[in-house]
Amino acid sequence: MPRFFVEQALSPGVLVTISGEDAHHISRALRMRPGEKITLCGPEGLPHEGILLSLNRETVQVQMGDPLLVTGEPNVSVTLLVGMPKQDKLALIIQKAVELGASEIIPFSSARTVVRLPDAGKEKLPRWQKIAREAAMQCGRGKIPRVRPVVVSFDQALAIAKESDTPLFCYEESVGTVPLSSVLNSCPLSSVSALIGPEGGFAPEEAEKARQAGLTLVSLGSRILRCETAPLCLLSAVLYAAGEL
Repeated sequence: MPRFFVEQALSPGVLVTISGEDAHHISRALRMRPGEKITLCGPEGLPHEGILLSLNRETVQVQMGDPLLVTGEPNVSVTLLVGMPKQDKLALIIQKAVELGASEIIPFSSARTVVRLPDAGKEKLPRWQKIAREAAMQCGRGKIPRVRPVVVSFDQALAIAKESDTPLFCYEESVGTVPLSSVLNSCPLSSVSALIGPEGGFAPEEAEKARQAGLTLVSLGSRILRCETAPLCLLSAVLYAAGEL
C-alpha cells in the first residue's frame, strides 16, 4: 500500500485530512479512489491502515483502521555525523542512509571541511528533510529520520556522539585505530553514533580530541573510501552486526 507520514496521532476510527503535495500525489499521480487503502504513519512511528473516504486535488479524507506490524524500523539507533561535503553529496548520503535504516543524519564542519557557510544548513534543510521524507515513504520506514542543520562546531559533534552507547570516530589513518568489526562484536549496539570526515578526512588533532572525549577510533578497512561511501559502509556494517540486514 502507498505510505504517507502525518503529524496527527493515529488510532482506529480517527479521521485524518491530508493536504498539499501528498493529497495531489494520492489523487492525481496515484489516481486512487474512495474505498482504496493506504498506510499512514504518525509521530509515534506505528503504521496504520487507512481507507480513503473522499479526495480531490487539495485534500484527502482518510478513516484510520488497525495498526500494522512494524517492519521498517531497525531495533538499533544509528546516528551519522557527517563532515559537510562539497556539492550535493549530502543529498545522496541522506537518501541512502534513510533507505538503509539510519535514525538521524547530522552534517557538521571540521578542520578540513571545504564548505564554510554557517547558514548553509538552514538554507538547505528543507530540501534535506524532503529527501529524507521521500526516502522513508519509498522504503517503508515507520518514522522519518531526523536531519539536523549544520553543526558548525566539531566539539558539538563530539558531544552529540557521546550521547550514544557506542560512539565511534571513523579515521582513515591506521595507527591508533581498531577494526570496526572487532568493535561491533564487543560493544552494545542499542545506540551507535559515528563521526565521518569530509573529503580531506580528519586532522590528527581532531582524532586525538575524539580519543580524549571517549570515542573509539575505528578503521573501515585498508581502502580509502569516498566521503559519500564511508557513512553508508559504516551504517551497513552496524546494521548487519545487529541482525538488521
